[in-house]
Amino acid sequence: MHYSNSSAIALQASSLFLFLMLEKKNIRKRIFSGLLSGIAFDSFMHLVYFLITAMPFLKFKTEFAAGAALSVFLDIDHALEARSLDPEKLLSLGRRPYTHSILFSLVVSLSVIIVSSNPALSYIVFVSMLSHVMRDFSSGVTHVFYPFKQPSSYAFEFYVLFSVALAFLNRTILSLF
Repeated sequence: MHYSNSSAIALQASSLFLFLMLEKKNIRKRIFSGLLSGIAFDSFMHLVYFLITAMPFLKFKTEFAAGAALSVFLDIDHALEARSLDPEKLLSLGRRPYTHSILFSLVVSLSVIIVSSNPALSYIVFVSMLSHVMRDFSSGVTHVFYPFKQPSSYAFEFYVLFSVALAFLNRTILSLF
């Protein structure tokens, strides 16, 4: 299916709407309150959010798969920051590590294009990391604009606007590849 097809756009828009409704419900009251089930659900939601926002790039199968994996495995930095694999320590950092920032996402994606000379891979890595970071930002504990501090009182609303903008931007960027 060609992405400019109106049914593909409707699928992405409706998926994003349903995802954001579930996300808002989860922020208000955790759907899975258990420690391990909460971690698994968080990883699943990162993956689903990437799949929805990066949907236009499905034609780049290998790059898309790498982005999907990265969207989940980006949280390995929690173990490095906590210096432990203990789930309680991983979740009690107080804030996300500095690798959860727009600046770090840019640095990594620029490094990818330098090393691989693959602009599609570089952009999908950027979208993967950025979607992960912005989803974490919705809870108000991620310094996405590191090294600058930002107010978090409107974090979820900013996340919703970002999600819509990213979905639209990805459709536009796709035409460059």
